[in-house]
Amino acid sequence: SARVLKLAGQIEHLLDHEIVALDPPAYNSAYAEVPNLNSLLARLHAQALAPLIRRHQNAGVLVDQFARAEVLERELRKIVSPLPEVQQRPKAEAHPAVAAASILARAAFLEGLKQCQDSCGSDLHKGAGSPVDDAALRVVEIGGLQLLESVAKMHFKNTAKLPGNKA
Repeated sequence: SARVLKLAGQIEHLLDHEIVALDPPAYNSAYAEVPNLNSLLARLHAQALAPLIRRHQNAGVLVDQFARAEVLERELRKIVSPLPEVQQRPKAEAHPAVAAASILARAAFLEGLKQCQDSCGSDLHKGAGSPVDDAALRVVEIGGLQLLESVAKMHFKNTAKLPGNKA
């Protein structure tokens, strides 16, 4: 993770970029509004891409494909006109620009995770499994479900197992 943060710092100074990040409360709210991960991801991609498209009107757009192409294109059309050619393909991170964007996104995630850890007073873990479950339980013990909602994605299955959760 230290390497990702170092690379991200270098990339930020070299390349024009946009980062759209949701902290857990904003994510939980957005997911409640649009309970489809691909649609939510497309909305966030469009919000990040739109200013770049406006600043670089003759540039093409390449995105690592995460859903059917029309899912992202529909979100982009809502905020960008005219819509440039948008290429979406699996494993697009093989292209240096997409790899750089992936590094910036990972660094933003790691920084957000650190902020969540600091705010809840507990180590948090990525992914799934017993370390994640144990950390969630510690957070609930410290501040209840309200604190957990401030640092976790509440629609995940492991949160349903927690004491007092009605989800």
